[in-house]
Amino acid sequence: MRASDRRGRIASDDDHADEWRGAFESREVEALHSEAFDHDVVEEFGWQKQTRDYSLGWVCARVAAVDFEDHLRSLSFDACGFAETNAVMIRLKDGTLNIDH
Repeated sequence: MRASDRRGRIASDDDHADEWRGAFESREVEALHSEAFDHDVVEEFGWQKQTRDYSLGWVCARVAAVDFEDHLRSLSFDACGFAETNAVMIRLKDGTLNIDH
């Protein structure tokens, strides 16, 4: 077995889990890709086959809860340059988060 074929948990706690070559749904990757590259979502792209055939590896990061902590305000806005925004997060029936701003 090649090292790139191995799967497994990298890090995990109550709030998140990172997994090397973790399982994912194509729709999850397509949503990220369409937002990053400013294009419409392609419903049946097939990201699983694409990564299996052409990637040495990937990391799946799952976040159970997203919370803004006031003591990290300076890090978020000053050091990292994030912009403050008004947003509402709604947990959907399938467990994903929908961010409405």
